[in-house]
Amino acid sequence: MPAPSDAIIEHFAAARRRKNLSSPYLAVYNPYGAVIAGLYPLTQHDATDANIVESLTEWRRRDSKWFFTQFEATPERTRNWILSSLLLDTTKILFLIRSAGGELYGHYGIRWAQGNVLELDNAIRGISSVPERLFHFVEITLLRWAFECQDVEKVIAQVFSDNIGATMMHRGVGLAAEREYEFDAAKYTGCDITSNGREFKRVRVLSISRGDFEAQDSRSADQAGTDHKAFARDRNEPT
Repeated sequence: MPAPSDAIIEHFAAARRRKNLSSPYLAVYNPYGAVIAGLYPLTQHDATDANIVESLTEWRRRDSKWFFTQFEATPERTRNWILSSLLLDTTKILFLIRSAGGELYGHYGIRWAQGNVLELDNAIRGISSVPERLFHFVEITLLRWAFECQDVEKVIAQVFSDNIGATMMHRGVGLAAEREYEFDAAKYTGCDITSNGREFKRVRVLSISRGDFEAQDSRSADQAGTDHKAFARDRNEPT
């Protein structure tokens, strides 16, 4: 499997070494140009923050049925995973999603699947009270970053075929179903193959190419400009 380039590995490492944690690595905008959230790469410092560790643990427990690997999430296990697995893996970043005031909304992960293919991974909405369509705009932000700032030609996502929410979220930003395959729980370390009946599930792979996203994003930008002018006109603001 081709590995990401040295430049990409360093880019990911630099993102996790950031000292200015008060400003987001990536800002998330709505169609009217307002910042609704920020994406912050999970760092070693975050592993010492009890609120972050406990939140990630609670959310993993709550949404465990949608993950390929099944285990009992605990704060200690989460902390060890951050320090001993996630932060040592040069192909992954987990972004914390925060409000402008620092409230933790959830998280969204990415990983290099192979060569110039990026995979969207580990997305969890932590709390119910978040900006409208937040994860739609988070995913658009990550796709733009991947295609415009990184050497990415294709982005994929893999979800259980019965995870309708995740499927609709990915389709909403342009990913299309590519193929399906039988889920083999025995391949995943720590997985109880008898839990949730997952040994009988199928996995759906969705994807979007650079060209398709750029064409779609151009159309979306044109529409957003039109929407913004109408919005401003309705409020008697200058356009």
